[in-house]
Amino acid sequence: MASGDALERLIEDILDPSGGFLRGLARSTNNPAELMTAVVEWGNRINRTLDETVASIEPCIRQSILMCLLPATAFTSGGSVDRAVKDHLDQLGLNLSSQARRTLRDVCLNAQKMREMDSRTARSRSMSLAHLRARETMYSEIRTRQSGRCMWCGVPLDGLGVVETLEHVAPKHLGDDLPDGSNWGLACSTCNHGKGDTLAWAARKSAHDFMTRRDFMAVTRMSPPQRWCVLARKGACDRCKRSIQEIEIFPYTRVPTGLAIPSNCGAACSECARRGPLRFLEVEWHSSEKSRAQGKP
Repeated sequence: MASGDALERLIEDILDPSGGFLRGLARSTNNPAELMTAVVEWGNRINRTLDETVASIEPCIRQSILMCLLPATAFTSGGSVDRAVKDHLDQLGLNLSSQARRTLRDVCLNAQKMREMDSRTARSRSMSLAHLRARETMYSEIRTRQSGRCMWCGVPLDGLGVVETLEHVAPKHLGDDLPDGSNWGLACSTCNHGKGDTLAWAARKSAHDFMTRRDFMAVTRMSPPQRWCVLARKGACDRCKRSIQEIEIFPYTRVPTGLAIPSNCGAACSECARRGPLRFLEVEWHSSEKSRAQGKP
């Protein structure tokens, strides 16, 4: 069986109108081996390696596992969270380390604490950038760890038009303000608002190439959530491999005739772009960072 044949059969099944318009999107492939053959071939058509294809799926699996590890009784019984975690892990037949159990307990306690708050109250109870800056040593440590750059796109946080913000890497209702600062980072305003209140880029519909009606209004422009999805799973320039601790990266379309969706995007620095043509995408900058558009590729 040729890989192209498997891919074309999959595409035909997706587009088959017999069960209703685009109902093929919800079908399952009976032959997993043929599905993988088609996926590998599809990756070849859009210039993605198998590693990149798997990487676009794995965060979904990891997030699903994490949420399945949280015991319902930690939120309903009013009893010991440690006991709820133990009973749930026993039910799953898992023997985890004490550190892993403490992390699960902390997630449950954070979620318990914030579940009845509205967004405004939750924000008021969380660490702000001003509070972090007042902790000079910790602020300096985080800045140094990130080489003074946004943790998602690599833009220098002191750059023209860049607005520095405090980033809760895991959303506040799961990660909260841990005393050791392990859930804090620094990000530009555009990346922070693009990420929003998500645990991983896999939590966003746009990460899986879903486009809203509004997204079709300017197909050469990437919405902040989609841009963040691309940057979050890249973290480095495709060409020179320099990381965001060294260089700022920008999304571009791999297949120039395709849409500005994460699967069709790579990320590269402007220096590498000068060595060969790349179709960089326009960015929908956050309202606080409009002036960043000047001088960008």
